[in-house]
Amino acid sequence: MNGIEEFEHDSYQDRESIKKYLLAIVEGFEKGSVSFRVEQDSILMPLDNFLRFKIKAKRREEKNKLYISISWKEKQASSRKKENIVIGS
Repeated sequence: MNGIEEFEHDSYQDRESIKKYLLAIVEGFEKGSVSFRVEQDSILMPLDNFLRFKIKAKRREEKNKLYISISWKEKQASSRKKENIVIGS
């Protein structure tokens, strides 16, 4: 193995289904790892205590996009400043 594992999934879902996926990710954060699986394709990712969090929201005419990116290095000790973001509904 070359040290790279990847998982990607793209589908249309209703809001309630997406909410369930996001809550499952939150549960993984609470437990310290997240996993993803579709049929034979899967990945398990242990979480570090300090992660990079990036959000991008975009509206153009009738098309809306929300990008959420979370990245980290395993066993990373970082002293970077934590910045607060306000997310509302």
